[in-house]
Amino acid sequence: MLKVDCQGKLDIKGQKWNVSQALSGEWVQIVCVEQRLMVFYCTTLIRELDPGTQRSTIVERWVPKPVPPTNV
Repeated sequence: MLKVDCQGKLDIKGQKWNVSQALSGEWVQIVCVEQRLMVFYCTTLIRELDPGTQRSTIVERWVPKPVPPTNV
């Protein structure tokens, strides 16, 4: 568990990562998956960090559109 600083960033092994200023002061969990780091707030995945490319990517949530019934 790591605490998000007042600027919305995490310090992981000396590197600052932008997470979300809305989470300033909150604790997040970091889960390593392959070469990426997944940042969770409570049980929600909010950010994916890639140390290899030094990119921080927001995770988009989407809800699939309902498929209209077919009249056969």
